[in-house]
Amino acid sequence: MKKSAALVLGLIVAQISTAGDWQMWRYDSGRGGASPHALPGGELQLQWSIQLPEPAPAWPVTQAKLQFDLQAEPVVMDERIFVPS
Repeated sequence: MKKSAALVLGLIVAQISTAGDWQMWRYDSGRGGASPHALPGGELQLQWSIQLPEPAPAWPVTQAKLQFDLQAEPVVMDERIFVPS
């Protein structure tokens, strides 16, 4: 019983603490690509942008191992955006 209560409590806390984060590509493990949260009212406007360098390959260029997904997939966590390279 104690283990079940701890598991349920842990899941509830995890859900509350990550409500606004996009911790993985396309929002969740189901790759839904949409947040269940409403957008703020009013018209959205671009607030910032950045020119990123070309991604660095993880292996020699002569070994064409990656034939798909050639762009970085950003992740948002705690009001920060992480862009892998």
